[in-house]
Amino acid sequence: MPNSKVAIIYGGVGQNGYLLSKFLLKKNYKIYSIIKKKNKDRYDKRINYVKINIQNYKLIYGLIKKIKPDEIYNFLGPSDKILFEKSPNYYFKRDFLCNLNTLESVRQLGFKTKIFYSSSSEVFGSIKRIVKEDSPRIISNNYSLTKNINETVINYYRKFYSINACYGILFNHDSKYRKDKFIYKILYNYFKIKNFSKPLKINNINDEKFRSNAYIIVKVIWKILNNKVTNNYIISSDKVYSIKKLINYFAKKNKINLRWIKQGNKIIGLNKKKIIISSFGKKNTYFIKPSLKKLKNEIDINLEDLRLF
Repeated sequence: MPNSKVAIIYGGVGQNGYLLSKFLLKKNYKIYSIIKKKNKDRYDKRINYVKINIQNYKLIYGLIKKIKPDEIYNFLGPSDKILFEKSPNYYFKRDFLCNLNTLESVRQLGFKTKIFYSSSSEVFGSIKRIVKEDSPRIISNNYSLTKNINETVINYYRKFYSINACYGILFNHDSKYRKDKFIYKILYNYFKIKNFSKPLKINNINDEKFRSNAYIIVKVIWKILNNKVTNNYIISSDKVYSIKKLINYFAKKNKINLRWIKQGNKIIGLNKKKIIISSFGKKNTYFIKPSLKKLKNEIDINLEDLRLF
């Protein structure tokens, strides 16, 4: 494939990295997937898997010099802020140094490589408001602090060194490749396996978030990086999903009859006469709404396509 593009994907076997790999393979990309450990369930012989110390500048520089990538996608680090808070020093160093080493290597080599960094809606905190790409950041944990610092580094290298780098501020996005601890994957497995020996306990069935289809998210990321002008974007669907809506979706998809009743301060989901869901019906406490005008106006996408379902 002499005319194929070359891409590096940090976090190549995570949800986003894996889905992007599948998408880029269809476009005849040559892919170098940077991984911490192998995942036999997500192995593809067409992909070059690389284990490398991403904190080592010389190694990153050498890799980029050798393969001359057209595009670099950085999905590194856990998307779980709780896990991040348990080892903030470890994850901060990995995330920050990987980003910095990549940007500086591309600068020193004089390459025109395009770079995408995956930021998070966590940088906006939880105060009720509509947020845009340049909205003030409200940092409330080490995870959002790390993301915000890397956003600043990206902006610096783009402004002062004309590096083709940008970041996407990603809101929740799901697929069956989500990690098992996330609510989407918990519900996916629960209704697919259909083991209802014990009811699934949900803290707040009314919890709402903007959610997107991860399969489409990676395509949008590719479009952003291949746009004529390099810029930062909020990436999200325009639709809110409650946990109850997710439960109803998976129940219907797996042909499970589900009926809701109130039982004191609890909301109970019944399959026939058996309790399969037990939850509290608290008020939703998440009020961050993404403004998607910039994404809609500058990138050729239909926002409805981003919806989870």
